[in-house]
Amino acid sequence: MGGANPFGVLAFAGYLLAMLLSWMAAVRFARVRPAGRAGDQARARTLTWALVGLSMLALALSKAFHVEAAITEHFRLSAEHGGWYEDRRSEQAIYLIAGLGFATPVLIGLLVLCRKAGEAALLAFGVALCLFVFVGLRMVSYHDVDAMLSAGVGQFRVSNMVELVGIVVIAVSAAASRPSSSWISSSVSSHRGRRRSR
Repeated sequence: MGGANPFGVLAFAGYLLAMLLSWMAAVRFARVRPAGRAGDQARARTLTWALVGLSMLALALSKAFHVEAAITEHFRLSAEHGGWYEDRRSEQAIYLIAGLGFATPVLIGLLVLCRKAGEAALLAFGVALCLFVFVGLRMVSYHDVDAMLSAGVGQFRVSNMVELVGIVVIAVSAAASRPSSSWISSSVSSHRGRRRSR
């Protein structure tokens, strides 16, 4: 599970931890219902952290079931059987450009949707989206990109370190993201007001 190497297991566990912390952050913001603009911000943070947690779950499952390696192998076999393995760089470049062309508007759209979520949530969300793009780049296995990501010694390769840093940033941001005391006070006051109106 998580790959046949220590880093694969560590990354898998890290994704699960980041998922748990992100969903805990979502629950914290879902429990407060401050009035006015703060309420919109609380809902945006709830949505953003829920999406971050969902993305961490997806990446954890990808790591556990070796989805990335399977897709890379599929492309390699397709290239060999299709007779374009020697010219695969041009095909890989097409996939790379197409993937980035699709991902860029999606990234921008999701960030606009969650624009009221606050710095910590947006940082984690942006890093989560970048991790998806990063994993996609590894799947394409473009030679020049592979050479750069494979630099390093043993498990301490650029690829592994970038992925691990991304997971840590998300986990720390989620753990530190909490509703302000003013939001909690406003939520309590609003709740009491609704009870009295009944």
